[in-house]
Amino acid sequence: RREAGVGENPTRADGLRKQCEEEFYNELRCLSSVFPVQAENLQRGASSIRCFYCLDHEEVFRDRTKMLANMDGRGSYDLLQCVCCTGAETWVRCISRPESVCPGLVKRGVRERFPFEKHGPCTLSVVQALGVKLAACPNPEECPVADLPREAEGADPEDCPVADLSRETGGPPPSEPSPLLPEDGVVPDEGKACHPPSSFCEMMVGAAPDAECA
Repeated sequence: RREAGVGENPTRADGLRKQCEEEFYNELRCLSSVFPVQAENLQRGASSIRCFYCLDHEEVFRDRTKMLANMDGRGSYDLLQCVCCTGAETWVRCISRPESVCPGLVKRGVRERFPFEKHGPCTLSVVQALGVKLAACPNPEECPVADLPREAEGADPEDCPVADLSRETGGPPPSEPSPLLPEDGVVPDEGKACHPPSSFCEMMVGAAPDAECA
């Protein structure tokens, strides 16, 4: 089931994408005043992005709550299908029927096999992954990205296994934290699209929260 009013409404989906695109480029201007080279690489690659809501990964994350919290013991995030994109046929419903609590929640593979999750804490966001995807930083460990500690969420970073990039079994893999739906699972209006708690600048370059755009 698609999110009400979005999957069936191209205009609303385009509105969400447009708002995310504007926010992305606003943060990119901030980034360019601190890390001009990385910003230039991101801007060059971003020209091919179709959906800025999920950065063409067609998968996003939100904080899990209630019956969904820590259901796999891997932290406070779970996989969602992008409300603006078509999605793959390999998406499957969660067997606990979360659509009655959080419409649109689906599971796709396991987090351990998701290519965004390398060594160390499972904290690489979709925005951070975009830098890798666009070759701004070929190696995630070399990117000037804020390393957000999982300890703050009560998870031990050492418990995060190394990603198995193989896709030999039935469902394609999952991504990392980018909360996009509100508490009740209802998609926000165009003017209220949800985004990661930190700014794009902070997550990509580890800039101080009070850093100002030039």
